[in-house]
Amino acid sequence: MSSKVDEKSASSASPSGLVIPNEVKEKATALSQRGKQIQAKISELDFDATECANVLKTLHSVDKERRCHQLMNEVLVEQTVGEVIPRLQQRHAGIEEMKKRLGQQLEAISTQLRDLQKKYAGLSRQMTAQQSRAQDSKAEEGGGASKKSTSGVLV
Repeated sequence: MSSKVDEKSASSASPSGLVIPNEVKEKATALSQRGKQIQAKISELDFDATECANVLKTLHSVDKERRCHQLMNEVLVEQTVGEVIPRLQQRHAGIEEMKKRLGQQLEAISTQLRDLQKKYAGLSRQMTAQQSRAQDSKAEEGGGASKKSTSGVLV
């Protein structure tokens, strides 16, 4: 009788009658969480890219010999606009490249999740239920606000 209990705790049946092993559920949950982390990072990088583009747009209309101040690692550095623009362009290009790589990773994770969900039809319903329970528990905890540091250029 104990072997039947162990089998039930090790896996669960989907509505279609297919048994979904816990390892598959854990893998799907881990993939889903990683996808959410990547989406959050892409959103953060979108903000940074927009901020960088706005600063570049502003600086292009300013005399290249004009002095400006840039906050770098909590240190205010005085430079000319001509010195700052190439670094900002390089940073903007790096941000866009990182967004592209993360987008590819996100697509690969989405593909893996779709494949798992096709193989185990009930998995998506179970994951949705787990995610809603997790969100409810986070809402009850209150979730702390995260502190975000940014760098800027003063002209």
